[in-house]
Amino acid sequence: MSVQTRAHVDELTVTAPAELRAGQDADVTASVIQGEGAGARTVPVGGPLSADWTGSRHVYVGKVSRARHPARYVAAFDPATGKLTALRPGTATLAVTVNGATAQARISVTAAARAGAPAA
Repeated sequence: MSVQTRAHVDELTVTAPAELRAGQDADVTASVIQGEGAGARTVPVGGPLSADWTGSRHVYVGKVSRARHPARYVAAFDPATGKLTALRPGTATLAVTVNGATAQARISVTAAARAGAPAA
């Protein structure tokens, strides 16, 4: 048996860093906004709310340890933890869909800092 909770969605947002260095991790969050103005309610996307996370062809969705060919991905996103891992330089798009509404975030991964180089 499968159960899904489909929320009313007036707006959907996803928050992710615009840029990461290869090897860095970052948290990604999404929120459903219900209503408008001062009475609007913000609900974090996560259990029991049903959400579908997808990515461009350079994003692996799932545990990075389970990616069959991790070298071909720019980033990996684990929806269970909300953790985005930058794998190699490039750009990718991460998207979340809740009850037909979709929000996207574009991520640019830059080269890892060289040993001994000052941090940006």
